[in-house]
Amino acid sequence: MHQALLEEDFEISYTTVRNTVADLLNTGQEAHIKIDYQPGQICEFDWGEVKLFINGKLTKLQMAVFTTAYSNYRFAVLFPNQKTESFVESHARFLPKWMVSITLWCMTI
Repeated sequence: MHQALLEEDFEISYTTVRNTVADLLNTGQEAHIKIDYQPGQICEFDWGEVKLFINGKLTKLQMAVFTTAYSNYRFAVLFPNQKTESFVESHARFLPKWMVSITLWCMTI
């Protein structure tokens, strides 16, 4: 490649070509940092869309999802929309389950 560029009258060093090609080929490795959490310290919530066939009809539903950082426990509930009522109900259903699991864990230490 470097030789071809020189033959085309480009004034460029081999190192510049090598570094440019390396930069273009670099796929960008991801870095991960492992963080230790205590039980009950972090819980994430998000909405997702689910498409299901119900009675032969394709239906779009909204899925409320909770994930705990310590155990990676997942809890999900389906709703027809993302309105405030659905948000509050999803939390009302999740929190008692989460509190029981935290209580049981604390009893083991």
